[in-house]
Amino acid sequence: MTKMNRRTFGILSGGLMLSTALPAFAQAGGRVVIGTWGGDYQNLQQINIADSVLKDSGMQVIYDPANDVVRKSKLMAERRLPRGSMDIACLTRQGSYEMYANGLLEELDESKIPALSKVLPFIRVPYGIPHIYTGRVILFNPKEVSPAPTSYNDLWDPKYAGRIGVIDIQYQTTIDPRR
Repeated sequence: MTKMNRRTFGILSGGLMLSTALPAFAQAGGRVVIGTWGGDYQNLQQINIADSVLKDSGMQVIYDPANDVVRKSKLMAERRLPRGSMDIACLTRQGSYEMYANGLLEELDESKIPALSKVLPFIRVPYGIPHIYTGRVILFNPKEVSPAPTSYNDLWDPKYAGRIGVIDIQYQTTIDPRR
């Protein structure tokens, strides 16, 4: 297997995602609205896709930064409109499955996306083009926490009450199932 770091994989697969979704727009020199997370993620999309892959296409890339919940809500609210407010919606794996289960995403015709065969098998789904994956890890200060936590379940030990921080995008994998 070829060694590849996460950033390179994200850049290449992000290019795959946009290159398969944009040909019709790019040929017309139109615009594409991408629902994205913003911040560094959007900066990487801008630098590695919009500025490099689409630079000479005449394509105008507009970003609509928000979190996954906002994009899912827009997709649900706009489902009956002839055209929604986003051309590409970046979603989490859970979010894309949720939209597929609600009839908002259809299965891909792989014959129209030849490069899809290059997506790693463990992140492939029939209704979306995965373009990045992230390991979920627990960060802790070994001077303050001993023994080291071995699972998310350890975080719900009462001794950690008021001492745990979780960013909003990770709520799906960190909610205590016992409550």
